[in-house]
Amino acid sequence: MGIQYLERDRPSSLAIEVLVGGRGCLGCVQDVPTAYWRAYGVEGFDGVWYTLHGPLLPWKVNTATHTYGKQTFCSFTKGWAGFCSGNELKLGNTVVFTQVGPVEFQVKKV
Repeated sequence: MGIQYLERDRPSSLAIEVLVGGRGCLGCVQDVPTAYWRAYGVEGFDGVWYTLHGPLLPWKVNTATHTYGKQTFCSFTKGWAGFCSGNELKLGNTVVFTQVGPVEFQVKKV
């Protein structure tokens, strides 16, 4: 897994491996890679709703940030499980997110 940079300073694309969420269900929460959200700022992932245009269906997904000590995490939260189900994503699939608008990503399975 790795981040695919299309622009040197502010990447517009990233690759994410679909993981099992904290409660053991597929896709309950999906972390956003640190290098990606740092390029845009943590505020862009704190309670912001994104439209993800998936391989099969578009879906609204919320984001959240969590800080533990000195470490911060940004995640897709509410709506992520539905996005995975509606787009037939399975554990271990890799998807590439390409930002197509301020709060929109095109998502393709690779």
